[in-house]
Amino acid sequence: MNSENYKIKPRSNWVSTSLQGYITCSYAELVKVFGEPTCTKTSGDYKVDIEWELQVEDYDFNSISPLTIYNWKDYDGGFEARSNPAYRWHIGGNHYIVAAYVQSYFDNMMETV
Repeated sequence: MNSENYKIKPRSNWVSTSLQGYITCSYAELVKVFGEPTCTKTSGDYKVDIEWELQVEDYDFNSISPLTIYNWKDYDGGFEARSNPAYRWHIGGNHYIVAAYVQSYFDNMMETV
């Protein structure tokens, strides 16, 4: 994936997503690449404590796809997700390709920061 052909940006509207893949890295690395999380308050069902609400803008296909990166069912207020240097974050979206975009973008950005 050529990172010049797409961008991952914050999104302002809420969109439901479902699990499409995973990325293993630290909380600090996600913050370096994607900025501070959108949500840091534990969800009402206690399943999610930390979440980035983003979107992929793909210029080749003229498409915008919602995505989320979040911890899932740790039931510890986000402690494990924030402290584990190799945490397995969930990637949500409407299509499995968003997980590939996230991993590619993350890898490219980590090379430059």
